[in-house]
Amino acid sequence: MHTAFLSLGSNLGDKLANLKQAVNLFENSPKIELIKVSSWLSNPAIEEAGPHDFMNGVVKIKTDLSPTELLNLIQKIELDIDKDRSKRGRKYARMIDIDILLYDDLKLNSEDLIIPHPRMLYRYFVTHPLTEIEPNWSEKYQYAK
Repeated sequence: MHTAFLSLGSNLGDKLANLKQAVNLFENSPKIELIKVSSWLSNPAIEEAGPHDFMNGVVKIKTDLSPTELLNLIQKIELDIDKDRSKRGRKYARMIDIDILLYDDLKLNSEDLIIPHPRMLYRYFVTHPLTEIEPNWSEKYQYAK
């Protein structure tokens, strides 16, 4: 089994309900074992995703899915929760946004997926909840090296 950390965010509709629905969909997936869920953090939207504030958090999972298979599952969950997401565009306001932050110690840079997430260190709404559920993540997952 692989260990992965995912960031979840929502800034449209009932944000907390959207996040809880995503967590429930992960919990009910036969290929995912949900290990920990951070508390939810409210923060301003960045870039084109405004004007509504986001609610964000991080989950720790175990899975036997490959990174690409996990990405496919994430994209399915995003579309299940937010059917109009593609109409608004990838960077705009959304009911749910899920990113793979870390996947074991893997370093991957493909056309569809970059692991570790390239901007995670610059986002308090990612590093704060990640540190809450995995205090030594930067050492354990060798991100800072």
